[in-house]
Amino acid sequence: MLLFDVLLVDDERWIVESLRGTVDWHALGFRIAGSAANGVEAYERIAREKPHVALIDIRMPGLNGIELIGKLKASGIPTKCIVASGYAEFEYARQAMVYGACGYCVKPFRKEELEETLRGVHAALCRERRGLGRKVAAWLLERGDGQDGAEMREALEALGFRESEGVFFAVCHWRDGA
Repeated sequence: MLLFDVLLVDDERWIVESLRGTVDWHALGFRIAGSAANGVEAYERIAREKPHVALIDIRMPGLNGIELIGKLKASGIPTKCIVASGYAEFEYARQAMVYGACGYCVKPFRKEELEETLRGVHAALCRERRGLGRKVAAWLLERGDGQDGAEMREALEALGFRESEGVFFAVCHWRDGA
């Protein structure tokens, strides 16, 4: 199973620790890449580390969750965002969905709800990865020349693949008479 990186974003440390132990992240296809305690720190980490997913609290100091999601979208950062909020903050969560959040979980977290949301995000990431793989293959076939390793690595990273994920491609070029 592919493992995708997730950043936990909440200003309450006990919630982050609770999230770490609530579900079996690896079994759901995720690894916790770290945490952030406010929206500004989260934005900086996401921009630098580009985790696949961020589980984001709506109410935080610095940037709130909606502002964070809007800033990520405006910056073209493809991290998928799952919003976490209390029942009283549903309007905020609805607004976050308008900005492109891919999931919503109510606090206090119910394990089943969180797992269902994570399974859905994992499936979406896998579909995207398959689509990117097709794009890479088409690009390599179209290119068809002696692509050097550095340029190929750059192209793969631009499409969202990471060398650390163990993604390898072998391209064979047949020539008549060779």
